[in-house]
Amino acid sequence: MNDKIEKLKEISKKTSKIYNDLKKQMLEDGESVWNNLTYDERLALLCYISKILHEHAMEGGTYRYLIYERFGFDLDAYAPLHLCGLLAIHNLISGKLKIEFEDENK
Repeated sequence: MNDKIEKLKEISKKTSKIYNDLKKQMLEDGESVWNNLTYDERLALLCYISKILHEHAMEGGTYRYLIYERFGFDLDAYAPLHLCGLLAIHNLISGKLKIEFEDENK
């Protein structure tokens, strides 16, 4: 039994390294693209992304709805966006802002 547990630990470590390496590379790539945009392009993009996230917070929806419908990505975007924190952001804003907004308008 200990051999199986040790093998699982080894696989888990390798998987974690692969995920961490992928996340690091994606964030580096994103930073490079961001840094090559002009100030006005960065501002325009962040305004647009903020609009999408705000609408999602107010109207609700699943994480999949956010990435596939609101942002227009394909299935391949699920894991990379999750790795970089979008699922955590979705979970934080999903419902919380909508509840606050509804409370303010009662």
